[in-house]
Amino acid sequence: MFFDRNCSAGRYSVFVAVVDSKGQPIRDAWVKVIPRRDGTGSIFDRSFLPTDGSHSKFAAAIRHKGEGEYDIELTAQGYHPVRKTTLIECCSKTHEVFLERNSSELLPDLPKLVMLSGQVTNTFGEGMYGLRIQGPSGYTYSPEANPNGRYSIKVIPGLYRIEFWPSSCTRYTLEDYLIGTEDQILNLTTECRYRKGGSGMNQP
Repeated sequence: MFFDRNCSAGRYSVFVAVVDSKGQPIRDAWVKVIPRRDGTGSIFDRSFLPTDGSHSKFAAAIRHKGEGEYDIELTAQGYHPVRKTTLIECCSKTHEVFLERNSSELLPDLPKLVMLSGQVTNTFGEGMYGLRIQGPSGYTYSPEANPNGRYSIKVIPGLYRIEFWPSSCTRYTLEDYLIGTEDQILNLTTECRYRKGGSGMNQP
């Protein structure tokens, strides 16, 4: 699933970062949307995915007829859980949510993270979206990319499935892609029949 900061009909992308009292990302946090009915009786669709392998930043596609409020719940081992009401709005900034340390619960012993970064482009040199990374745990990450197609994601070392699925272009799948113990770069280029925004070409 691809997330951007633009709005489409009835669909809003929501970004949440989970941080501690010093503003540092909390690893292995979890975010979920609490089912809630709007004024028409509809229940929000909810599909949060971690955008980073540290599970500290998340994105969700919320289907709704217009701007409104939704409830989220945030948890992490060693911290007090938080339930919060947040506004769904077009092109919203990332919501930072602070969790307080729970001194009676030990922090988890987590493996070191390494940085995977690079650029995804088409053969015209234009930046593309649509990168998905599936890790050893089975979770799928959708890292954010800037308009030039540059991305970065922190992950634990291991074998990964890398999928590059831009619309109207050649799709790639890299099976058992090894990410070692040092930061590394992965650039991908795909063939497209049209330039972005050109006739017959839909931006991913």
